[in-house]
Amino acid sequence: MKIKGGYVLFFVFVLFLTVFFIEWRSANVSLEFSDSYVIGDELVGNLILIFEKGDSVNKEMPILISLIKDEKVLVVNVLTIEEFVLLSGEKINVVEKDGGYFYEEEGVYGVELNELIDYTFDEVGEYELFFSVMEIDLNIVKEFTVEGY
Repeated sequence: MKIKGGYVLFFVFVLFLTVFFIEWRSANVSLEFSDSYVIGDELVGNLILIFEKGDSVNKEMPILISLIKDEKVLVVNVLTIEEFVLLSGEKINVVEKDGGYFYEEEGVYGVELNELIDYTFDEVGEYELFFSVMEIDLNIVKEFTVEGY
């Protein structure tokens, strides 16, 4: 059986485009915190938003951050990308285009978790911390445990 070179090249091209569009997203997020706590501990750590070269992120885009235990939402905070960047204390220029305002510079913007969700653990169990920028399908879920004294 002979496969023509054009078909192979086409297949490789389609595969490349599929991987590119599945993996591409505007901005990235990193969540740094302990995976175990004890009763009486505060939720602490860092939430880091990373803008890379070529990103164009609308400053009005909403971010949702929530703390969940046993499928029950304990705390939720909704803020914009702009509010998050302001909380980080970092400066970034805004570009006006397409009737909106966008961040297009590379940068790293970190905010302490307790500035976003002020919570002290009072029950043992399994918890989840959820971060989402739904408009660009940027989601992260971290599970962790709270133990007794």
